[in-house]
Amino acid sequence: MFDGFCGTGMTGVAANMCAHPESQFQALLNAEEPDIKWGARIPIMQDLSPIATCIAHNYNAYIDVQKFASEAERILNESYKECEWMYATEPDQSVAATTFLKQKGKINYTVWSDVFVCPYI
Repeated sequence: MFDGFCGTGMTGVAANMCAHPESQFQALLNAEEPDIKWGARIPIMQDLSPIATCIAHNYNAYIDVQKFASEAERILNESYKECEWMYATEPDQSVAATTFLKQKGKINYTVWSDVFVCPYI
């Protein structure tokens, strides 16, 4: 299957869906067109626009979800080890501090806000 003006690659998406259609979708189409031959298709797509081919590729590229998730987790863990010092508070060393305040704290998130005052009021 060739699409010379692939745009966002929906012809490729449709071709890829033929190999593993959702059961409800397959039943609906089989009811309307009983002679449909389901199975893998090999879409070939091109476009003059670089962004169109990039979008089409990303819609149609196979992604190993488990591999992606494990790699993302590895990167997050590595980043945390490298940057965890930025998300910790220093304990209060004053005499009046309770035991709780003398422990290092972990910052989960911060909230930034600005206050603007109109000088003409």
